[in-house]
Amino acid sequence: MDCKVGRLIFFLILISGCGMKQQERLKTGDQTIKEIILVNGGTSDRCQMGELVQSISKCKPKVIGVNFLFVGEKGGKCDSILQQAIIDSEKVVLAEGMENGNHIESSDLFSSSAMLTGITGLAQNNNGIIESYVRVTDDRGKWVFSFPFHLALQYEKNRASELVAKSPSKPYPIIASYSLGDFKTINDVTTISKNCSEIEGKIVLIGYLGPGDEDVFKARITKNSSGKVFGTVILANVIVDILSDLDKN
Repeated sequence: MDCKVGRLIFFLILISGCGMKQQERLKTGDQTIKEIILVNGGTSDRCQMGELVQSISKCKPKVIGVNFLFVGEKGGKCDSILQQAIIDSEKVVLAEGMENGNHIESSDLFSSSAMLTGITGLAQNNNGIIESYVRVTDDRGKWVFSFPFHLALQYEKNRASELVAKSPSKPYPIIASYSLGDFKTINDVTTISKNCSEIEGKIVLIGYLGPGDEDVFKARITKNSSGKVFGTVILANVIVDILSDLDKN
């Protein structure tokens, strides 16, 4: 997989707003979870990713999270297409990652064009199992919001200050247990325009969801410590957990 942290003060201004009307909360069972749409970016190159962001943006989602890293600038048409798609959307949040203990961001060409960026905030235990996450953390001397927390706050802008107040800087256990099948998932990106009615007003999370086993991790959400799940599905579970706090007194 080929992201820049928005300043905290700017972000609080961006998400501030009045009104406490609560949106209909997450549903499961016979219906997939309503608030999040997963899109399989697969092995898309930068041209294809730019076109995908353009197509999704036309469907008017609340926010688009991209769980890919675009490291380095290759130059040429594809970089320009992806950068312009991010700029035009004004709704893109890019993920940042860790590799061998090193913090990795997308090239400034893309991260500076995004609305926001953020670390995934996922934490592994000594057995390599992802079992917790953070919402707010001290990252290299700055207090920042994580990638999934940014997405939840953008979805619930009118209640963002309430959600921030409920989210101290601490590790949160991953307690949601939704599998890939619990989410509306778009695998054929050429059908985006046919799914606009389902995308409008939602959180759209683009990530790797196959066909191979890249970006897979052991995680508690499988209810089986030896089970493996795509990182994007783990992040979707984290978003579900964050949003559920708005239902608590």
